[in-house]
Amino acid sequence: AGKTLLRSAVRYTIGRDTRDNRFDPSNGHLLELFEEVSGVGGDVTYSKTVLRGAYYKPFLFNTIVLGTKGRIGHVNGLGENVTQSQRFFVGGRDVRGFDSSGIGPRDSGNSAAVGGNKFYTGTLEVVSTIGLNKDTGLRWTVFSDFGSLWDTDYPSGVTGANNSTIRTSLGAGFLWDTVIGPLSFYWADAISKESYDRLKRFQFQIGTRL
Repeated sequence: AGKTLLRSAVRYTIGRDTRDNRFDPSNGHLLELFEEVSGVGGDVTYSKTVLRGAYYKPFLFNTIVLGTKGRIGHVNGLGENVTQSQRFFVGGRDVRGFDSSGIGPRDSGNSAAVGGNKFYTGTLEVVSTIGLNKDTGLRWTVFSDFGSLWDTDYPSGVTGANNSTIRTSLGAGFLWDTVIGPLSFYWADAISKESYDRLKRFQFQIGTRL
């Protein structure tokens, strides 16, 4: 306790993005690879890789948009244990219907999220203006989110340390373009979960819906 560690890392991101809007896309695709390596001249060693993809396609004169997106990631300690600060956390925006950091390994004592070394998340969604007045700036959406988070290098006293079971949710919501920016209202229910996961049915977001 109280030990100070020096972290020196190099990172890069490469990819291709043809989406018509990076914050609220309705057409195009994204493929992106992020990598980070720490240990060059520092005390903390790990390599972290995250692959992200998305695809959007409009139909019926842009009144319906079908979209899908996903992420997958892994962190390796390069011979050392991966600390909690370098692990991934999943829930909230990634898998709606679950609380922020609501999915994955938890401390058996205080039930706090401890993160994981491996994860994946994905979404299938429909966004549409059908049945709504376009002048209001409102759109409705229905969606299904899924994902999982697992694997820690300190499994003692941790519930679900190596449980990679998929979690899924179904939901609906409204997207509202206002003068203060885009607002998102989501209601989602978890249809597959673990007993130690934390749930949250309603979510409100300001800004990007990604």
